[in-house]
Formats: sequence, C-alpha cells, structure tokens
Amino acid sequence: MESYNPEFGYYSNTKDLIPDYSQIGYAYCSINAFPNRDFINNASVPYTDLLIKTDRKDMVKLEEDISNALSGRYIAFITRSDFTGVSTLDAEVQQHKAMGNVFPIAFAAIALLSIITTMSRLVNQQRTQIGTLKALGFSQKKIIRHYLTYGFFLSLLGSFFGSIIGVHTLPHLFYPSMSTYYTLPEWKPAISPIFLLAPLITTLACTAATYFSCHKLVGDTPAQTLRPKAPESIKHTALEKGKLWERLSFRTKWNLRDIVRSKARIIMGFIGTMSCMALLICAFAMNDTMNDIKTWMYHEIQHYNTQIFGRKNR
Repeated sequence: MESYNPEFGYYSNTKDLIPDYSQIGYAYCSINAFPNRDFINNASVPYTDLLIKTDRKDMVKLEEDISNALSGRYIAFITRSDFTGVSTLDAEVQQHKAMGNVFPIAFAAIALLSIITTMSRLVNQQRTQIGTLKALGFSQKKIIRHYLTYGFFLSLLGSFFGSIIGVHTLPHLFYPSMSTYYTLPEWKPAISPIFLLAPLITTLACTAATYFSCHKLVGDTPAQTLRPKAPESIKHTALEKGKLWERLSFRTKWNLRDIVRSKARIIMGFIGTMSCMALLICAFAMNDTMNDIKTWMYHEIQHYNTQIFGRKNR
C-alpha cells in the first residue's frame, strides 16, 4: 500500500539545492524481519513517532511537559516548522500566493485601461448620433444604458470563459516542474469560494469604467453634442520655443503635439504597454529559469541515467 508522509513532501540533502534521487531513498520492512531486534528495542534506531496537535505557542514549556510525561524516554522533539519538507513547501505556497496577488491586479488594470480607451474613442466618434438621439427625445439614462452594455457584456463573457479556461489550463503548466521537487498524493487545481467573486468584481469594475468614459459627453445638451468637439487649447511647450523644434520633421512635430494634447490617452497607452511587456518578460524569464535549472541539475551535476520508483499495489 502506497503511503505519503506530509513531513517529506520535499526532502533533499543539506548540500543539494533540489532532491537528488541517486543519493536518498526510503526502505520499508517489518520489524519482525529486522536482523537484530534487540538493536531496535534498545531505541538505538527511532521507529515510533508521537504526533501532537496543540494550540500552545510556548514550545519550550511544551517539550518540558512531554519530557515529564514520558520520563525523558524520547530521542528528539521537533516542531512542524523545523521539517525541511514542511517549511520548503510552505515557502513555495507563499511565493505562489504572492504571484497570485500581483498578476490579477496587473491584468485587471490592463483590462480597465483598454475599456476606458475604447469607450472614450467610441463615444467621441458617435457624437452626432448621440446628439441626434437626445434631440429626438431619448433620455440620458437610456443612452448611457446602451453604452454600458458594451463594457458589461464584454467583461461578463471574458470573465466567464476566462474562469473556466484558466482553471483547467494554467495550473497544469506548473505541475511538471513542481512535481519534480515535491511528492504529493495528487496534483489538481482547487477553487476557493473567494474565486467566485473575481468575475463579479471584474465585471462591475469594467462597467464602472465604461460609465465614467461616456457620462460626461452624454450629459451635454443636444446642441453641444451635435457640434464637433472643440480642439483643446494648448500652450507652446519649451521644446517648441527652442532651436531643435525647427530641425524636426513635420510628422515628428505632429506626434509631439498629439502627445501634449492627449495626455490621458498617452498615459493609459504607456501604462498598458509597460504592464504587458513586464508580464511577458516575467513569463519568459520564469520559463527560461526553470528550464536552465532542470538542465543544470540533471545534465551537468547529476549524471545518473535510471531511477526506480515504487508502484502502487492493487
């Protein structure tokens, strides 16, 4: 019967970065088959563990109480956090939790920037249609509700399909590398109840971003909306007053003036591109790092060609 010890989900020698299966292993046999039972009975080899679950924080006092209860007949007192397998796996979990907190925020920010940019441009392009509808008697709430459906349904569908596809695909990308280091009974994704709030929050945030992108224009009078948008008045920058400005081409001058005129759009585009590039670099760096570690450990340091694993009895 195959059994798993939670204390040895991860185990390696003190000099190894990761487990070297050519140097460590486990053997099981009955106590009756041991060649020298007196050696066992004299407690020269520990074969009995006493597991204690407690809420006490003072481990020194707890060890004293256990020693008094057992009359000092024990070899070692070890807390759960002192086991390398437990502490290493716990550190791995905390690392993935940190990544799980950063990546959703980054992707949500990119989604919001995309919604704001898209809806702002869409509403500005449909100024005439909006002004015509208002002149015909359509209420402001009805027009805003129409544009809210863009952000609402897009974010709702994206959150729904992303939740289904993400759970069944993304975790499996980490299992091959993690199963090399850790021994667990099974590898499968788990869904927390808080996870169900993510699509709801994302949908509400994108819908709110859509509202703030169009409510200002829709709130104008029909006469103001029917007129083309007046260009923003801009002042000449220090660059335009310098000698370098005359040496620039017409296209460069046009782009620089657009940058000055559309500060919000430029900032959103810059932040969105920067965030996407950071995520791409992080993803490729993680992939290259794991591949390099695998090549380094199993092709340059550890040169064994065969491993023998136990088979589950049926």
